[in-house]
Amino acid sequence: MARMQMPINLETFLAKVDKGKTILTSPKKQIIFSQGDTTDAVFYIQSGKVKVTVVSEQGKEAVIAILERGTFLGESCLVGQTVRTATATTLEDSRILRIDKAVMLCMLHEHDSRGNDDDRSGMTERRQTEHRLRHAQARLQRRNIELEQAVKDKAMDLRQLQERLRALTSEVELIEQRERKRLANELHDHLQQMLVVGKLMIGRGKRFAGGVPECEMTLKKVDDILSKALTYTRTLVTDLSPPVLHNHGLVAGLKWLVEYMKKNHEQAVTVIVSDDQDLKLPENQVILLFQSVRELLINSSKHAGTGEARVQMEERNDHLQIEVRDEGAGFDLAAVAAGTSSGGISSKFGLLSIQERMRALGGSFTIDSILGQGTTAKLILRLARSAKDSELHFSGHQKRECSHKG
Repeated sequence: MARMQMPINLETFLAKVDKGKTILTSPKKQIIFSQGDTTDAVFYIQSGKVKVTVVSEQGKEAVIAILERGTFLGESCLVGQTVRTATATTLEDSRILRIDKAVMLCMLHEHDSRGNDDDRSGMTERRQTEHRLRHAQARLQRRNIELEQAVKDKAMDLRQLQERLRALTSEVELIEQRERKRLANELHDHLQQMLVVGKLMIGRGKRFAGGVPECEMTLKKVDDILSKALTYTRTLVTDLSPPVLHNHGLVAGLKWLVEYMKKNHEQAVTVIVSDDQDLKLPENQVILLFQSVRELLINSSKHAGTGEARVQMEERNDHLQIEVRDEGAGFDLAAVAAGTSSGGISSKFGLLSIQERMRALGGSFTIDSILGQGTTAKLILRLARSAKDSELHFSGHQKRECSHKG
């Protein structure tokens, strides 16, 4: 917005306007006109301050001017502009004079018609003003283009950063899973073997301690301790990295969750898969899909309140879909997104983590839940043809159920 330079005393000129004039008493933050409005008037700031902003096509707002007392705004309508290219908002309590465009043009025309020297001088001044207005408008348009380009560049940078963060998150999780697998192998190959050897040694010792009650009792206690340690170690190995997942794949891993959820979370899980489903997925996809399903089941066991859940996996049109559903209490999705639900911040970031995993794999994660009507979560992953032994079609395939009931 340029300051409009008048060819005469401004106060005298404005005082001659006897119609089409309105004095606005505007409080702080009041919008005088908005971007996209029709240009039907010129405004003059008698007191206060006004902020002028533009909004790009991407919805980004930029401040282009701060105008003070004695400044015109909206005057571009006098040189043919029909639509406002910016929004004007008061920064403080202000007194603003509004003059209809037609009235302002008439006053300028009448002024230009008076006198010879004064007329020529006034016309020159008006032309100079019009030139300055056109120049200011051109600068504003260029600035708008620059701002839009800057917003596009920032948006692209943000998308690239998000993609890198997803890739990094996925890699960190895979590193964690590989470390879990390594620790599980160490426990299995060394600690478990040492405990087994210890039990064998205790067994031999019992034969030599026959007839010595105190020795027999002590050896039995040690044997019991070793047995508990061996059981705990096996449980720890399974929790760290289920061997069935790495040895037999995703389908076997999902079926293994039936016993795992029953034993550790008292939840009855039904797993439904096709009889001939034999997917050959990359290790990273198997691990991340398994982890996501396990987390969804654990969330269900904590919050659904039914002690039951169902997992169904099927392949359709080169996409693998895994659905985890319960008929429990459900929850408010908006509250979880805001971190105000009873599930707390952990539920929010648990779901966010699953979403980021699926995005990193090129898939998607959706969740639908209604209070009192249960929750349905879907993991969808596009399958590469190289990751399959053959095309599998689910029409006509008989499904079987694997549950704790056998």
